[in-house]
Amino acid sequence: MQLFNKEKYGAAIDEMAAYKPSLSYKNQPTPLGNAIKNLDPILAKLSGKTAVFVFSDGQFTLSQPKIWPVPAAKEIASKYDVSFYIISSAQTPKSEKLVNDLASVNISSRVVTFDAMLSRPEYTTGASYVVRDRALLETRLVSKVVGVELDNILFDFGSADIRPEYHDKLDAVAKFLEKNPQTHVLIEGFADSTGDSTYNMLLSRRRAKSVKDYLMQKEIFSAAEANINAIADKRLVTVWYGPVVPVASNETAEGRQLNRRVRLTIGGIN
Repeated sequence: MQLFNKEKYGAAIDEMAAYKPSLSYKNQPTPLGNAIKNLDPILAKLSGKTAVFVFSDGQFTLSQPKIWPVPAAKEIASKYDVSFYIISSAQTPKSEKLVNDLASVNISSRVVTFDAMLSRPEYTTGASYVVRDRALLETRLVSKVVGVELDNILFDFGSADIRPEYHDKLDAVAKFLEKNPQTHVLIEGFADSTGDSTYNMLLSRRRAKSVKDYLMQKEIFSAAEANINAIADKRLVTVWYGPVVPVASNETAEGRQLNRRVRLTIGGIN
């Protein structure tokens, strides 16, 4: 572990092209379980939350002693404040199950396909930073692009149900996406700080998914994307953060209400 250095990072990437595996693993999948277990002494020296990126096709080799990837990841997640960002190139149901199981070791971990990450880098937002509301460019906020006041969708306490008052505004977002196929929308879920942090992380994910599902189910959107729902899905990027980056104080009922939100940002605009 060291501070980020652009030159060292570039040199390390260049070295990967010339890397040759040991004879015992030549032409075989990597010993993924060993790699995950080897995180233990590294994480033991760190403080705060750590994001671990795992690029995997969902295949692995078992060495001696046998270390299975998912149990190894569960052990790491039980000991440290860590999130696994699984960047998947899995091609079979078995390998897809493996990467999904890895991303299920805790609520903050997630899996996204390699192609999706390349086209929508926003999927990794939160691993290194979270953009505060006031730092967003006005030209990308929904209210400035779509023409409706919908930067944040607010939710009731403990709920991921979309209030009826937001339906017409989300319909306007769906129409905008249908008329502008080059655009996409970043859907970010948040929660207030009341109660268990794990529950709040899950709740923020449910809120982001609720908004995504609403847009996916709108007739105007589904008709425009008929028979190519995978493309529509890629245009709706969901991320979630739990109670971090509040927009108001969690000490008051009014502030907590403002923090129970989903933020929408439009991308892909020339």
